[in-house]
Amino acid sequence: MKWYLLAANQDYDAAQYYIGVLYDNGYGVPQNYGEALKWYLKAADNGYAAAENNIGNLYYSGYGVPQNYEEALQWYLKAANQGNGDAQCAIGTLYDEGHNYEEALKWYLLAAEQGYAAAQYLVGVHHAKGYGVVQNYEEALKWHLLAADQGDATAQLWIEDHYAKVYGVNQTL
Repeated sequence: MKWYLLAANQDYDAAQYYIGVLYDNGYGVPQNYGEALKWYLKAADNGYAAAENNIGNLYYSGYGVPQNYEEALQWYLKAANQGNGDAQCAIGTLYDEGHNYEEALKWYLLAAEQGYAAAQYLVGVHHAKGYGVVQNYEEALKWHLLAADQGDATAQLWIEDHYAKVYGVNQTL
């Protein structure tokens, strides 16, 4: 922590962010969401996208701050507009929860095209269920395979289930 603090106090945004992560998760320090937010805000003031995303997470979950989806969305948008895939995926989730599937899919695709396995899985779900797009199992399988190849267990289970239903066999990945 000593070296992070030295760097953070010299306005080094990555150090400010990592101190936030330490407090957010209780790594080597007592877990303290207020302290995490304080350090994330310092990094966010410098435009650090991962910190902006994590501030969004705090508002989404209500950890250390009152739960506020609008505030979460604003922070996610700051990070997402810098190409942060985690934030893009989180925005997709917010739209999914509001049943705006077309907008959700748009954000999931931004993250999925960067290689984010969770987003690839969710793009596959949208295609499999016809959420915001015409139902297309081949397209769903394509996205689920991309996620599964990266070790996404949920995508792997979906593929296993898909093979069992469609072909009547269990195929081990």
